[in-house]
Amino acid sequence: MLEQWNNQKPLRSHGHGHEEHVDEWHHHDNVEGEPQEEHTGQVNTGIILKWFVVIIVFVVASIAFIMVYFNHYNTKMRAANVETSMSSDYLSYRLATQERLATEGKPTRFTGLAGGKVQGPISDAMKQVVDQYKSGAVKLGSTLPAGHTGK
Repeated sequence: MLEQWNNQKPLRSHGHGHEEHVDEWHHHDNVEGEPQEEHTGQVNTGIILKWFVVIIVFVVASIAFIMVYFNHYNTKMRAANVETSMSSDYLSYRLATQERLATEGKPTRFTGLAGGKVQGPISDAMKQVVDQYKSGAVKLGSTLPAGHTGK
């Protein structure tokens, strides 16, 4: 069999420049005509560069879109989380403020504040100050700033 293969007549060449193979798949008939030239034998770098730029722009635009969407979604989720966790604090503060404002902004009882200060109804405070001066417990001259007289 090896001798038959070695003694076989070479088939007609179609310009391939290499020896014909024994395998039938590699043989060309005259009906097929001359073989075609190599496709993309010459690389067009301009087209490759244009496609590269288009791909880069698409990737950058996709990343930008994803970032904008993520920031929007993240902001929405944070707002929902903060609103639900802080709503109880806000409601209690609002209720306390409404109770204070229900008395026309005036406190109804005296409450102690930091630094020895007291918060209370202004009418009661004015009455106490006038009573202190009337009784003589406090002298007007002692409460005035330096250089002022009570006249």
